[in-house]
Amino acid sequence: HHLAETIVNPTEATPPPPPGEPPHPPPPGAKKPAPPPSTEAEPKVKLRPLHWTKVNEESAKGTVFEEIGKGLTADALKIDFSELEALFAANPPKEMKKKKDGNPIGDASVRSKVQLLSQKTSQNLSIFLSKFKKNSHDDIINAVVSWDQNLLDSDSLKQLEYFSSPAVLGEEMGPIKDYLANGGALAELGDAELFMIRLSQLPALALQLKSFSLSLVWSGRVSEYFLQLKQINQAATSLMTSAPLKRLYALLLTMGNFLNYGTNKAASHGFALSTFSKMRDLRSTDGSRTTLLAHALNLIHDKHPDLVALLENELDLVAAVSQLPFEFILGEANQLASNFAQIKSEVSALDSAQQSLIQNITNLLQMAETPVGNLKALCAEARTTFEKCCNFFFEDPKKITAEQVFRTFSSLSTAFAEIKSSRERAAASAARREKLQKKKEANKRQKGKEPADESDEVKPAPQRDTTSSSDESRNAVDDFQKRLREGRVIPAPR
Repeated sequence: HHLAETIVNPTEATPPPPPGEPPHPPPPGAKKPAPPPSTEAEPKVKLRPLHWTKVNEESAKGTVFEEIGKGLTADALKIDFSELEALFAANPPKEMKKKKDGNPIGDASVRSKVQLLSQKTSQNLSIFLSKFKKNSHDDIINAVVSWDQNLLDSDSLKQLEYFSSPAVLGEEMGPIKDYLANGGALAELGDAELFMIRLSQLPALALQLKSFSLSLVWSGRVSEYFLQLKQINQAATSLMTSAPLKRLYALLLTMGNFLNYGTNKAASHGFALSTFSKMRDLRSTDGSRTTLLAHALNLIHDKHPDLVALLENELDLVAAVSQLPFEFILGEANQLASNFAQIKSEVSALDSAQQSLIQNITNLLQMAETPVGNLKALCAEARTTFEKCCNFFFEDPKKITAEQVFRTFSSLSTAFAEIKSSRERAAASAARREKLQKKKEANKRQKGKEPADESDEVKPAPQRDTTSSSDESRNAVDDFQKRLREGRVIPAPR
């Protein structure tokens, strides 16, 4: 009951009169309200109220509600008020019905909790609380007050900031206050409703959560945004000071004026960034199907080789930042600086009783003051540099984004890389063809040339040694004659 008394301010709202009694008179000095629409039926029991925003007669003029109020009665709408009384009685009889297990619905031990939050808020808050099953509501609130990073992380704080926003907390606490003002029991409220009450009691809640949340993320975000803005600033400066890019622009402008000679587009003093895509689409008619842009980039390779490496490096730098959302980074960085400025102004208005919060915020501001100040200064510098870059390349910074500028030069980097790759493939192919041709010519010369030394002459066949052969024949005849005299020529019978 003590908790309920801290929520409900008796002077804030007057309870409605019991059914059947006339409404309370307006306080002295107040304007008399417009008479409410006539009611054909009055409830016989006290009902659960519907917490909506009341619309007066004047505000309803010209709306659908003025139309539906003409001639439509409860009888015409066929509303069964007795059924409504049975369904939405504020204090239903405890023995009205029995559950299957025999326990009455009105039994406090089994009766369902009163849910006053909207379905969306109740569901989201229940999901949030489910992450802290081992912690009480007081544990969570104490973690907010003490900036306990072990219990609450950045995502949890974002959810708490949502629940504590005026659009949620202010709207959802209305029905809870009305419920308690009408004698509703605090113990019968659901877990989400009880946490919402506990959250609303925290002094300087919005400042608590905002400061705590910033203490977790400011350092990482400042470092990230500072690095990205520095890269963008460097890329824009590099484009404006690039000698190779200026040479390429001179080539393209001269070629374009040459192609437009004799037309109303000739003698141009410049061209917009969108012209690069047109140069990429303008193809030759000689059968090679090259483009004006490719021809200019090849000319850089052929006639100005000293600029190739410089142009390639500078375009690669621009390509690296072409995916960075410049406007988003500026917005986030400026918002971060604005949040710190707002916290600094709000902390001075805190009551001296909030000494712990004052000390936490003071420490945070001291740590973040210099880095956040440097980031804010870099935001202004990067914005100025980008605008100069747009003007330098004949563009209106109010009509073109940083992403469009950097992506144009990034596509130029891609085209330059394609030209380089194509030239390397052509050179490799030409080298292979030359090597193959030399090999063919060498084979042809090898087949057609005469013997060059004695080792290539035809050698005579070796002569047979006739002396040794006649000696062997003579010995064989002598041996045969000897065996004939001895009678050993004819073999003996078997």
